[in-house]
Amino acid sequence: MNDRKKNQSRTGLGRREFLKVSLAAGASLAAPMIFPRSASAQQEKVLKVVHWKHFVPDYDKWFDVFAKDFGEKNKCKVEVDYVATPDLPTAIAADISRGGGHDVFHLNGTGAWLYDNVLVDVTDVASRLGKEFGGWIPEASSIAVVRGKWLCIPHWFMSFPWILNRKYFTMSARTTPTRRPGTTSSGSVRS
Repeated sequence: MNDRKKNQSRTGLGRREFLKVSLAAGASLAAPMIFPRSASAQQEKVLKVVHWKHFVPDYDKWFDVFAKDFGEKNKCKVEVDYVATPDLPTAIAADISRGGGHDVFHLNGTGAWLYDNVLVDVTDVASRLGKEFGGWIPEASSIAVVRGKWLCIPHWFMSFPWILNRKYFTMSARTTPTRRPGTTSSGSVRS
């Protein structure tokens, strides 16, 4: 017992006092992690968007203004990351593997079926927009609807017409189609 008191007087702290001080210091360092406080910047609502880098630079400038106006109307900050079209699948896959990141993705013609396990059902939004703007063209649902649910909202879609070379049909002894399957009228067929 006297040895412990001798050691305590030389170092100023005994084992028990050292443990108490260490635990108190550790607890004080861990407290911010255990009881986090929200910083004012974290309380701001942020909508993060991945959008294709348009081949017309003025479109990106227009979209920046659109995003800013949307944010002001909806009391949130909109951050837009422009990604080259060939890099969109990689950017989307990175967010999926990370389990988060961006909130909205521009799929740019990529069907929603590729990401059906992570996209949310937006059928209610698609139905409301369809009613408000006169419906959807049939081809729009081909990229947006998976297993009966709208998983994305097409903001543009082109129906590509067929351009046929009649020579190849004649060579194969087949009749040249006069209309695309599923359509009610035909366009001109070029030779």
